[in-house]
Amino acid sequence: MDGKSPAALLASDHGHVAVPMRRLGEARLLWLNERAACIDPLFAALGHDHAAYGRHLLAHCAFLIADHPSHADTQATADRYGGAGIGRNGGSGRNVCIHGYLVKGVGRTPLVSASTPESHASGGAYLEECVRETIFSEIVDREFPGGALPTLAIIDTGLTQIWETAEGPKPERRTLLVRPAFLRPAHFERAVTFLSDRPLEGSFDHQRVVAMFRGACEAWTPAGLRRMFDRLWFRWAHQLAYAFVHRLPHGSNTSSNIAFDGRLADFGAMSAVPSWSTVATALMPDPFVRRFDAVARSMASLCYYFGRHLDPSIGDPAAIQHRSAEARAHFQRCVSFEVLRLCGVPDPIALDAVHAATADRIAKRIQRCIAHYQREQLDLVEEVQRPRQPWDLAQVWDRQPPAHLVPLGSLLLDLVGSSGRDSARVLCAHRCTSRPHLYAPTIRATIYDALERRHGRDATELPQSVPEVISQLVAASRRDEPRESRVFPAASV
Repeated sequence: MDGKSPAALLASDHGHVAVPMRRLGEARLLWLNERAACIDPLFAALGHDHAAYGRHLLAHCAFLIADHPSHADTQATADRYGGAGIGRNGGSGRNVCIHGYLVKGVGRTPLVSASTPESHASGGAYLEECVRETIFSEIVDREFPGGALPTLAIIDTGLTQIWETAEGPKPERRTLLVRPAFLRPAHFERAVTFLSDRPLEGSFDHQRVVAMFRGACEAWTPAGLRRMFDRLWFRWAHQLAYAFVHRLPHGSNTSSNIAFDGRLADFGAMSAVPSWSTVATALMPDPFVRRFDAVARSMASLCYYFGRHLDPSIGDPAAIQHRSAEARAHFQRCVSFEVLRLCGVPDPIALDAVHAATADRIAKRIQRCIAHYQREQLDLVEEVQRPRQPWDLAQVWDRQPPAHLVPLGSLLLDLVGSSGRDSARVLCAHRCTSRPHLYAPTIRATIYDALERRHGRDATELPQSVPEVISQLVAASRRDEPRESRVFPAASV
């Protein structure tokens, strides 16, 4: 295997945990990402044949963790990683790297915390969540500036999980989510809070970090790894800014939920939101003024490990402070850029504006506008709450806009002029259109209802209904043009 492949760095010789795997005899393909297949070199090797590629993924990814090594048909690895987003786990709790792919839902790995009972971490992945993650990853990969780790396929295991609920037993199809293998920044951090019942776990985890740095340096050279590390923070800052402005927060901004190249991953906590209000989509609200803080904390942690294992200057406190200030400034610049774009300002004009001498004045007007919506707090964890302050940003182009939009409106008119007003207003109205079908928990009910309406209890129709649901919900959710056609603010590196 190519030494530069992420899968090569997620092997057991780099400190990850070998697990025995058994082949699934009744597996079938429910969805194949024909758009993203081209990123896999094996797709070209198979003659760009989607049917052949689907058979290839089934043959190489349709496995579950074996209950005993003697029952294994092959071996995979559960990848160790650390950081602040994994609780008491030691890395992937239900993912393995197998035959060059990362497969979610294979069963409970040895990296699940010893304090977590089987009832809370069975290791499975299920049809609704795999469809939901795929919908969000497709939207993010097409529209966000840094893209996303795509789902390559959804595989039906042929198994059904029965959940005991207050309304009685509820069956749910158990599935597998197939993605390309990728490196997380967290692969270079210790899992210092991992609670394991195995001795010497801390030593094994330390050895894994050393091996990851050694392998990455061999693959990309120390200077190349340093450049990738430097670029990460500016890419992450723009991803974060875009998510806020376009009201699609990732929901889990940690070093384990982003790829080392800046692509977002793991969309279980993602949700569209109704406005720029302070919204809780997971455990607690995430106000705009603290939106960058999680990235800054990850930076401090990763700088420690990169300073220890790559270059001592990276871990210097003054250097960390400087790096953090630069990335935070880039985040604010990207917020201004994306707000101007959201309001319909053409990309080149928006780009010039955020680098002009008047950029600070533009940023202050935009932040005052954001603060108007941030006065309200919403909780979308259990139910959909409608904002009392309406999402009225599209009215910024009205002849008499609401008072809180007047300063921004005059700025926009200065940028595009009267000749560009009408086209900007149309584009703004489209981009500001809300996506209530993507609010949590609405999207879960939407997916359940859509799949059941198409196949009911007859699971034989799933291979037809899953692609329909994904394509329809992705199409209904698009608001921006493809990211490849846009310009972006330059980073400092």
